[in-house]
Amino acid sequence: MSRPAGVVLQGVLALALLLVLVVEALVLPSVAADLARQYPEAAFLGTPLLVLAVTTLVCVQVALVCVMALLGLVGQERIFDEAAYRYVDVFIGAATAASLLVLGTGVLVLVTVGSPAVWSASVVALVGAGVALLMVVMRALLRQATAARAELAEVV
Repeated sequence: MSRPAGVVLQGVLALALLLVLVVEALVLPSVAADLARQYPEAAFLGTPLLVLAVTTLVCVQVALVCVMALLGLVGQERIFDEAAYRYVDVFIGAATAASLLVLGTGVLVLVTVGSPAVWSASVVALVGAGVALLMVVMRALLRQATAARAELAEVV
């Protein structure tokens, strides 16, 4: 990847990180308050759902930071360092946690309110799990590439 493309991609990811932070700090509390006013019978779910949503978005932010760090390693030609494995592992953990939180939120809403939101939450959780599994495959490919690079360095 060219240096300018890496810088542009890091800028886009930083913007996404900022937008998630704005949603987390400003939009979600407002939506939770509006929903509590609109549905007083489910107002007791406002705080737990807000905590689950913010925690899920924190997982997304962690994943974005990991991708930004990996892009930095690519730009420095250090992608085969051990640090890359740590970032990939943290990304996998964050994606898995976000998927479980989304699924848990859907189940909580289904059990307490009876809303069929569990189906849309299941789809989102499935997408998140797919991303986590894709990164597991990518980590295995990174390990193979690192081993091949080490073998090549010995030969040369």
